[in-house]
Amino acid sequence: MKINTLDLSKTLSDFLFLWVNEPEEKARKVFAVKHTLSAHWFEKYIQYYFQKYKKYNVKLNWRTNEFDSWIDLKWIKYENWVNKFLIVQCKKYSIKDISEDLIAHFYWKISDKISDKKDKTEIFYITTSKFTQKAKEFWNSRWIKTIDFYGIYKLQELYSLSKFKEEINEKEWYKEVEKCFDENQLALKLYDNHFSIEKPSDSELYQFLKQIRRDYSYEKQLRLWDIARNDTLELLARERPHNLQSLKNTISWLSTREKNKILKHWDVFINRLKYLEFEEKKWKPFFEKLFGFSV
Repeated sequence: MKINTLDLSKTLSDFLFLWVNEPEEKARKVFAVKHTLSAHWFEKYIQYYFQKYKKYNVKLNWRTNEFDSWIDLKWIKYENWVNKFLIVQCKKYSIKDISEDLIAHFYWKISDKISDKKDKTEIFYITTSKFTQKAKEFWNSRWIKTIDFYGIYKLQELYSLSKFKEEINEKEWYKEVEKCFDENQLALKLYDNHFSIEKPSDSELYQFLKQIRRDYSYEKQLRLWDIARNDTLELLARERPHNLQSLKNTISWLSTREKNKILKHWDVFINRLKYLEFEEKKWKPFFEKLFGFSV
């Protein structure tokens, strides 16, 4: 299992922008879904959720093809003398957000198939990441229901990963082995307890900082260049300051105007950058708690 510290910073950043209590604890639960479940098992986890709590008899399309049109889960339930249909798309992303293009492509792919039963169909788009502002505007206008990273956290309060794994062992272990994997591979996917820490490249971190700036601009209704220029973000990506003093040293040669902008919003960047560097003393207890084993 390879873990990029940028992934953890991204998960924490999404919660920090919500101004929630205990963002690290909430991020830990979403991070566990990202890194203890493969894409297939994430879909399976969502399938069990809809079966247990939404009362759908759900079919998992584990071999996606052209006919499926990006549909990961689909099925039907009979409720109040009416057949109700379900269509679900799952995206287990680590860093990438769901853009308008992604959700629009999914919607237009399925729209013809549901044109005669739109009022009886629930459409869900589910991700471990989050939706961009334009994506939110799109699904709001199309009545698409969504579950994002915060929804994944809340879902675990109702249906924990430990409960899911118990049920997989009890009900579907051998069926899943026979259908999808050999036994050793499946065990590895569910219970891999070996991991390595990777640090992001400068280009990866630069893109992440641009994403932070974009999210912050939406929140504060600021123009992007009133927060930081692109070349300033490139500088931060190279130098990776982890506190206020190291930030001041990094930007010391910038123009007074640019320095003032960064120092006005410094905590937004530092609160994300400080999670990038791997320090054994800090991360060992975090990962022990996250995965439930000793490092």
